[in-house]
Order: sequence, then structure tokens, then C-alpha cells
Amino acid sequence: MVKVSLRVEQNELRARMRAVGMTHEEAAVEFARRYRLRPRAAFRHAFGWTLQEAANQINAHASRTGVDPDGMPVMSGPRLSEVENWPFPDRRRPTPQVLALLAAVYGTDVHRLLDLEDRERLSPQDRLLLNRMRWDTADSDRQAHGNAGARGVPGQRGVDRVGPVAYDLFRREQDDGGVARPVAAGGGFLDGDEEERLRRAVSRPSRVDGRVVASLAAILAQQRATEDLIGSARLLVPVVAQLGEVERLIGEASGRVRGPLVEIGAQWAEFAGWLHISTGRWPAARGWLDRAAEWAWEADEVTLHATTISFKGHLAFHLGQLDAAVGLSRAASRDGRVWVGQRAYDAHQEARAHALAGQRRPAVEALARGADLVAAAAADEEAAPAWIYYYTPEFYALERGWVCRYLGRDDPAYNEEAIVCLTRGLAGLGDARTSGWAAEFLCHLAAAYLQADSPDLAGAAGIEAATIATETGSARLLPRLRRLHADLAARWPGSSVTADLGGALLLGRDGDK
Repeated sequence: MVKVSLRVEQNELRARMRAVGMTHEEAAVEFARRYRLRPRAAFRHAFGWTLQEAANQINAHASRTGVDPDGMPVMSGPRLSEVENWPFPDRRRPTPQVLALLAAVYGTDVHRLLDLEDRERLSPQDRLLLNRMRWDTADSDRQAHGNAGARGVPGQRGVDRVGPVAYDLFRREQDDGGVARPVAAGGGFLDGDEEERLRRAVSRPSRVDGRVVASLAAILAQQRATEDLIGSARLLVPVVAQLGEVERLIGEASGRVRGPLVEIGAQWAEFAGWLHISTGRWPAARGWLDRAAEWAWEADEVTLHATTISFKGHLAFHLGQLDAAVGLSRAASRDGRVWVGQRAYDAHQEARAHALAGQRRPAVEALARGADLVAAAAADEEAAPAWIYYYTPEFYALERGWVCRYLGRDDPAYNEEAIVCLTRGLAGLGDARTSGWAAEFLCHLAAAYLQADSPDLAGAAGIEAATIATETGSARLLPRLRRLHADLAARWPGSSVTADLGGALLLGRDGDK
């Protein structure tokens, strides 16, 4: 008797399962049972794809949906093999974004790509995001089977309908007749009445009322809290998609509800601007901040308008436009009606730009002004707007430490203050210490330690920052950390922490952004 190859055997099994009407999910279960495959590998085999063919499908979907707007491949055959076999070995765990991409391409619920071994080794942040993902499984089964091609390739309709990340609140689904219908899903923290109200508002913008605006505000607050835990990159796609629907609601809003709705839209656009700054997408950041400023001005929200101008100053700082950063920081705090805590931040941002430019005197003056405003903000903290909830004593300590780090390049006293402020601020962040924006301050702490000739402490801060940057998709920070590693290697080549930092950066080199 001639023994057939494993590939031929699996092809015959796949054909038998198709002939009796089994779905791809059912086929995946059978492949996992017969061949002891991990869940993600079982789904790929259910479609009959090689590793490279599946990687091509994932890259095409990522490009089509804007998950990777730069058009660079997010997946390769070897990387997919790692994703399928994780946690054996337990090296780079797949991010929720990568898992969602696989779920989209395979036409399944992301949770069906995970088993006990996976879940036990996921980070708390990843579990938080994955547990928020929603899926209409009955419809997915119907589409995955009904739209399959000759080799089991899912139809376009079945792929595009899968939301890649959490909080896709305004998905547009199609009914059995192919007619688009909006679906508002509250991510599990709105009650049934609130979700129904959102659903009706998306279908008919004339139904928007104060309770709908309050629900939108609750959703946005939850997204901000999620970003503090998992980083900015994984929220880009849903936030921009939601903004498209919010913009549509605003475009048709009138009467008394328009003002509050425009204000929420301004907050959403400001949040999108920050997400794009955090991930290094400068032109898109500018566009969303412009939109936020327009809506904030219409809503007559002076502090919100100031926040958007301040973020434009932050953007200018990252672009190396230091004079613009100074000018925009001053513009943001020009109106005396702006909440004092916002003006405190802008004084620090102005000081930071002066310090980086080597302008010591104006930097010290702005830093002193910022300290006075921080004290005033502490006495008026109940007036803090919702969108700048993070302006806490710990955050202001981090901002002061950032300025002192630049001043400390030629002044050991300021460098010592930078270390104290950055250490204290990071220690007070709690769970938010694992966020992408916290990793940026870890980079500055590492630099301050390097200026103090403390390679072990610099390397330890760099390793923590590199780990967070990799896990949150904060690829913008990796070049800075590689420069830190190069400095350590040049000055302390035999240090073990230099090698450890190099290893952490190797894990982030092909990170899943």
C-alpha cells in the first residue's frame, strides 16, 4: 500500500469536509484534533494555505484596511510560524492587533485563535483588550463558508466585516439582502438601553439627544483609559473609524444638541491627534488637531481649544520646530479663561523647547512659572476637564524632569533633579507605567543616568522602555533606544546590561506595529 504525503492527506481531508458542508471553523477544530495543531495553525490549514500564502493574505488585509498605512508588510512566513507556535517557544508573544488581523483574514472570532496555554501567558493589558472584542459568530460562520473560493479563500465581504481591534462602535454590517446597516456596539460597558440608543442614533442622526452624547463621552473615557494600559498603536484604527461616524452625526446635528455633540467630537479628534503623534504619524496628527481646534472653537470650549493648540506645539517639538513649539505653547495659555493646569503644562512645554535649543535663561524662567502654575492647579483640581485627566502631580513631575534632563547636559545639579523627578513621576503612574507614553519618560531617565555616568541604571531603564515599546507597538521610540545602546556599547562595552539592552532591542526590531 502506497503511503500518501501529509499534504495530500490534508488536502483530501479538507475536500471531504467541504463536501459535507463543514465551515472553516469546524474544519479547524478537526485539523487541531487530528494533527495536534495550535489553534492559529489549525485555521491556516483549514484554508489550505502555506505560511507564505497566509502571510500574503494578512499583509493584503492590513494594507486594505489601513492597519499599516505605510504599506510595509506586517507579516512574513517565519514570523507567522512564531505566531502560530507561541508560547512554544515563549519568546515574542503575538499582540492583540496581530491576532485580530488573523481573525479578520480567517473569518473567525479572535478568541477561537487562543487556547489555555495562550491565555495563561498573555499580559494583563492584552487580556483587557482581547476581552473587549465582540463578534457575531453565527454570521461569521455563514460568511466564511458561503463566500469561500475554490481553495477556501474567504470572500472580500467576509474579511472586511471583521473589526481588527476593540471598541469598533460603529461597524457597518450587511443584512442578508446586502443592504448596509450600522451597528453600535458599546464594548460591554453600556447597558442595553444605551446601546440601543446609540444604534438608533447611528441609523438616524436626528435621534441624537443628550443621553446619546453622554454615552459617547463614556465610550471615549474608556478608550483613554485603555490607551494608558496598552499604548496608542492598537487604538488608531477604531478611533479613526469612529470619528468618521461622529463627523457624520455632527454634520446632521442641529438645535440644542449640536453644541454638546460638537464638543465630544472635538475631544475625539484631539484624542486621535495624540494617538497619531504618539505613533509618529505627523501629517495625520496635524489634520486631526486642526479638526479638533475647529470644533472646540465652535463649541466655545476655550480650554479644549487651548489643549489642541498645545498638542500642535507638542507636534512641532517632535518635528524639531522649536520656535513654533514655544510660540504655540504661549498661544495655548494666552487666554486667562484656560484652566490653570493646562497653562502649567504649556509653561513646561515652552521650557522644554528652550532647554533643548540651549536657551538656558528662558528655559529656567518658564520652568519656574510652570511650578507656580502647578501649585495653583492643585488648588483647583476639581475644575480639571475630562480630557486632561492625566495632569496629576506625577505627570507634572515627569514634565519637570524632562526639562531638567536637557538642562542637565552641562549642569550636574539639574541632571540630578531630572533623575529624582522622573523616578518619582514614574513610580506614581501605577498601571499606566506600561503605556507607550510612559516609555518615553523612561528613555529620558535612561539618558539622565547616562549623563551621570551610571551605565547599569541607564541600561535598566532602557530595557524597561524597550520592552514596553515592543509590547505596545511604540516603534517610534526604538531608534532612540538603539542610540542609547550604541552609547553604552561605546563607553562600557563589557557591561552585561549593554548586552541585555541589545537583546531587548532585537526583540523589538521586527515588532508588530
